[in-house]
Amino acid sequence: MSYKTTIIDIARELNTTPATVSRALSNHPGISEKTKHSVKLTASKLNYKRNRIASSLR
Repeated sequence: MSYKTTIIDIARELNTTPATVSRALSNHPGISEKTKHSVKLTASKLNYKRNRIASSLR
């Protein structure tokens, strides 16, 4: 089984919190456009794919 990138991996890469990454990926209005762009760029670089099962637990 291959390793899957998580929001924790993205947060570590950007030296921020997983909550900030989650909000940025969800286009939360309280997150700056600069941060959203950085998170999305890093997510793409790390081949992040949203875990639909985890997302449905909300």
